[in-house]
Amino acid sequence: MQRPERTRFRTTDPAEATAAAQAALGGGSFTGVEDRFPFAQTAASFQGVVEGRMKIGARASAYLTDGYPVPFLMMVRSGGMSVRQGATPVGPPVLTPGSAALLAPGRSTWAELDHPDLDFLQMGGEEHERVAREAFPEARHVVFGRTSPRSPAAATAVLHTARAVRLVLASDDLSSSPLVVESTFRHLAAVVLDAFSAAESIPDRHRGSSAVRRAVRFVEANVARPLTVHDMAAAAGVSLRTLQQMFRTERAETPHAYLARARLDAVRLALLRADPDRDTVAAIARTWGFLGLGRFAAAYREAFGENPSATLRR
Repeated sequence: MQRPERTRFRTTDPAEATAAAQAALGGGSFTGVEDRFPFAQTAASFQGVVEGRMKIGARASAYLTDGYPVPFLMMVRSGGMSVRQGATPVGPPVLTPGSAALLAPGRSTWAELDHPDLDFLQMGGEEHERVAREAFPEARHVVFGRTSPRSPAAATAVLHTARAVRLVLASDDLSSSPLVVESTFRHLAAVVLDAFSAAESIPDRHRGSSAVRRAVRFVEANVARPLTVHDMAAAAGVSLRTLQQMFRTERAETPHAYLARARLDAVRLALLRADPDRDTVAAIARTWGFLGLGRFAAAYREAFGENPSATLRR
């Protein structure tokens, strides 16, 4: 009889915490942490759905270049965190206890963590895909229109459904019932698709996500160079207008916004890893192609809510 795979892990080592998070969530890394990093995680995985709880007893940043492979739901118990995807802030600027947020798949994700204790759900598996196909039978992709639930009632439905999934995966008796598992996972998919305003992506044959991935990989490999969106389109093998349409449809942002955000993210990561006694903001910014320091500082403050010098001193 197939049973959920359950794991439990605790550490104070940042490298071990990163490895555990990557194994459970499909990627990610922590930056800006101290030598001691209190971290505890429990997780249960079954038929493509991963449910768990993560406690981080510190301030830190977390970053995924390519985002999550499937929709990723977070529900905060205590502490707080702010989350951005792509090049623009998404959802509430700070997730507070009792709130839920959805991170759409395939979009670069940055989170600022403040001692969060949170429940999480990764929504892969057949039921999620089946419900999405039934809701949008003509769509090649399904995109989420928001990161926070569309209403208080929808938020309550998300939290209650997540508790039901947790109950099923915690029980060998319930998880051994195909009827219970199928109906619970199907209900989860329906509630999430509704609460976060899922919509079909235009199902034409010209916006293959492989072109977007080529553009993203090109930027990641050359982010320190003075790139343009025309360079991105050439690397993707499509016209600039097509690339712009593809990015808006698949990533809910423009190529220019993604490029700007990728460069800012690279600078932030470098600042967090730098030695404030030896390195300077100006030198690091120039390394990543920012020559106008006044404009850079303003863009950085808008993106991250603090001056680059404050990040360097962490």
